Amino acid sequence: MSKSNFTNTMQLIVMLCLTVFLVSCGVDELKDEFDSDLDATDQQSDNTTTDWEFSAQLVASGEQIYIAQCTTCHASDGSLPSNGKLIGCASCSNQSTLSARISTTMPPSDSELVTGSDADAVAAYVLTQFNSEQANHDTTESSILKITNKESAYKMAFDLVSKVPTADEVAAFEAGNRSEVLDQWLDSEAFYTRLMDIYNDQMHTDRFHSKYERESNYSNGRDLLTLCDRGRAGTCNNSNAERMRYYPDIYWWEDLPYEGLLADLTNDAIANEPLQIIRYVAKNDRPFSEILTADYALVNAFSARVLHPNTLDGEALSLDAFDKFAAPLIDVEFTDEQTMEVSTIQVADVTEIKAGFKTLNLSRSSDLQLRPSDGTDSDFRDFLVDYPHDPSHFIPVKVSQNGTALPHAGILSTPAFLNLYTTTPTNMNRARARFVYKLFAATDILAIEGNRDASVIDFSDSIGSMDPTKTNEDCLVCHRRIDPVADAFKNWLYSGAYKNSACSVSSNNYECTTIPSVGIGFEGTLAPVFGTNSVDANALQWLAGQVTQNPLFAKSVASTLFTGFTGREVLSLNNDMNNAYQASYEQQQTVINAMVKAYNDSGENVKAAVKVLLTSDYYLADAVEGSQLDYQVIGSDRLLSPDRIQAKIHAITGHLWSQVEVDDSFRMHLGNRSTWRLYGGVDHNNTKTAPNEQGGIMVAMQQRMANEIACFMTAQDFYRTPENRKLFELIAYEPARADTEENFYIATETQVKQTLVNLHLTLWHQEVAIDSDEVDMAYQLYQSVLQLGQQKRLVGQAGRDLSYLCRVDYDPDSNELLEGENRVYKDTSYAIRTWAAVLNYFLKDFEFSHL
Repeated sequence: MSKSNFTNTMQLIVMLCLTVFLVSCGVDELKDEFDSDLDATDQQSDNTTTDWEFSAQLVASGEQIYIAQCTTCHASDGSLPSNGKLIGCASCSNQSTLSARISTTMPPSDSELVTGSDADAVAAYVLTQFNSEQANHDTTESSILKITNKESAYKMAFDLVSKVPTADEVAAFEAGNRSEVLDQWLDSEAFYTRLMDIYNDQMHTDRFHSKYERESNYSNGRDLLTLCDRGRAGTCNNSNAERMRYYPDIYWWEDLPYEGLLADLTNDAIANEPLQIIRYVAKNDRPFSEILTADYALVNAFSARVLHPNTLDGEALSLDAFDKFAAPLIDVEFTDEQTMEVSTIQVADVTEIKAGFKTLNLSRSSDLQLRPSDGTDSDFRDFLVDYPHDPSHFIPVKVSQNGTALPHAGILSTPAFLNLYTTTPTNMNRARARFVYKLFAATDILAIEGNRDASVIDFSDSIGSMDPTKTNEDCLVCHRRIDPVADAFKNWLYSGAYKNSACSVSSNNYECTTIPSVGIGFEGTLAPVFGTNSVDANALQWLAGQVTQNPLFAKSVASTLFTGFTGREVLSLNNDMNNAYQASYEQQQTVINAMVKAYNDSGENVKAAVKVLLTSDYYLADAVEGSQLDYQVIGSDRLLSPDRIQAKIHAITGHLWSQVEVDDSFRMHLGNRSTWRLYGGVDHNNTKTAPNEQGGIMVAMQQRMANEIACFMTAQDFYRTPENRKLFELIAYEPARADTEENFYIATETQVKQTLVNLHLTLWHQEVAIDSDEVDMAYQLYQSVLQLGQQKRLVGQAGRDLSYLCRVDYDPDSNELLEGENRVYKDTSYAIRTWAAVLNYFLKDFEFSHL
């Protein structure tokens, strides 16, 4: 907001604050493979580049061949977009990938002209001339203005691990030593949670989480292993023996105390397995391809009761293998109901454990009686006696079904994935195949160019009216790719169970289905299905290996991370691209290719790809200038989802909006599912995509949030001693407690302005100078509210006491109820309400709701 605009609206802002505080392959094949992008470089000493080292002789040889065979289509500088630019092309992640592409397809008129060593030489030339750091440096360096080192510290800390950086971490960024800090963040539970969230936004397996139970027509995870799910006609009328024939203990929790809670914990363990596999592989620095090739399942103590798995060594798994909660003992008073004698006993302090259970977002948390009527934790302690295991602890196991060892294939063989992308007698696993391509092979089958209008397709060359998918060229454009992949799922039932026997199409019980006479395959490679090398029984494992060995898998990993950390969908080539779109597309692809290179060079370590992205010019872009390029989309600024807004509030204040106590009859916060949905919450079922801009309701909700959080947070922060404050550590003022005399408020202009500088960084991730217009505008607001409030206090138009919401009745860190003399509810000097107005100004702004 400009200074003039601020001046014109200052009176309105002041009066608002006083009022408040006084009472969210459509192109040809050639383009698909040779899509392009520009360079992404690091701004500091720990940069990762896309430079390659080839001999001068090899590059010179490749140049001669390129001039002779390639310039007609790609131009001397590799820039002709009509045939696929070579700057940041899809196959430009390494020499072997590009060479293989050239050998098999280039030039299109005669793909045998450039093969073997000639293809290697051309690949070396293309990578050196068009895709190296030096080749692109002059173009990008002059055009992209990046955020400052300090701003990047705050932005990355929140985006990567949902925190405010420490002073030492910020100093490391400013000194050009961010690499070590990033490594520490990338090896934290907060990052693994963030990684799971990013993949969940693509896979949508949270659709089966119990927290969405009342919002979804789909069954929950505890039903994923049965034949009775999703309300299919006739399937829920089977006997228990029929429904439970694959996993007899699927309903182990029935008729037990806390059965609703146990059902939720079991449900969510099964539903969460795909994301837990991602977490396990990343946390243990295993090749990330293992998310598909893992020959094991992951269970916790609750899903283990259903699956009865073995250890990886083949031994029966004991519940003792899972982590148990450990709680310190505390003294509590106990009253004997018969004698009424009062004594002191020791019980487990389960405060932190109970808080952890709240974060699980269970739909039946009332079963746990987290707030029992007697004000104690007795019921919770009783629950932990019988179920002491940490539900977040998952371990790798082998699962058998009716004596048959399951051929695990990472995410692909999990009940959640198989039920989410299910099969029917008509699609015959094609939905599963489509999403294998979309999620793990960077290919949208539905975007492949072709004719899908059945009314104009010529079926005369089809072998019978039921078989055009095998003979008709309009159909084969897609089906020759997805059908062999679909056939790899033929032994997996629609419900996710495994059937190691011949499959049949059955409309009655939705048994496993297969596509006759197709064969198992991926991208032109068919699997052996006969003899000693047959993969028929473990076809899904074979498919996982083929997918992860293909360069498309690394590209899919990079693309998923790119979207997750920038908020940008990966652009695709199309015939109507203008210069701005083309430049944005090129920039994206070079970043993605740099990520792919780092991923491959590190032994498939997903953290290496993330690090390249977060240190790229694209991610750190603040503006574009001084260039002939007209960027349409660049940078990573984006509207935060309600979950990320909550994470930001928690990182800054230590609380969630839902923890602000207001009248229960008027609860509006992002922990409320109805409110969460209004703000653009994604339930992975009816709503799968978050909005990228705010509507009027979302703006109003942010204003309400700003009002409540500002009032609640300000008094709480001033309750702390200055050195322990989160926002106001430079203001020495300490409010009076209870009925003691009010402390006189004194704060120098420098202290106030430096606090405003810090608020810009902490809340908006913006570095501003103490004498900047931005600080001056906020300082005017501070002065106006303080002066006007104090004047109203003198004439009796403003009260002494804080409103109920703004008071401090509980210790903000321990959450213990304060004794009367320690409570804070007076604001005689109007200092708390003034800073609450300032904080409100920051929280309701566009900059807070965006990254």
